[in-house]
Amino acid sequence: MPTQRPGSPAIVFAIGALALLGVVALFQVVLEPPDRIPCSSELAPGTFRATLVPAHLAAAAILIGCLYELGANRRGLAAVAVFALVSIVVPAGFALVGFAAMLAVQMLIYLAIPALLICTVVVLRWMRDPAERRETLVNNARIALWLGLVVALPANLAFAWLSGVSLFCF
Repeated sequence: MPTQRPGSPAIVFAIGALALLGVVALFQVVLEPPDRIPCSSELAPGTFRATLVPAHLAAAAILIGCLYELGANRRGLAAVAVFALVSIVVPAGFALVGFAAMLAVQMLIYLAIPALLICTVVVLRWMRDPAERRETLVNNARIALWLGLVVALPANLAFAWLSGVSLFCF
């Protein structure tokens, strides 16, 4: 039987979910994208541009910390962290992931989130063994945070970036 970690997995999950929702709200609701520079793939200078990458990196760091606390695969977390840091230097690699995530986020919204919610309700309602219940809830939280880290966060970054650039010039 694996050793139980101290603390509540619900609190760890809530911290990760709030970090993700905070960065999404920041760039989709609070901050206005800058005026577009004609025929440019760069954001105009301003608060939006200055906070775009640091805010997403901070959210990624929080999600990685939450996943670490929930016992996620250490190699996978290290790979995601290295990819995020390399993406700062070589943004072209991240652009491909961001655009793929923009397509996958629809699946996340319509299939994965409801499935995880239904699974959580079933576990809470019918599973009686506390250890088994905790293990299943930790697994659900891990899955949700992994989806947030590798799909929702890159998709939000790509959506935010696209809201302030003009890629097509005619």
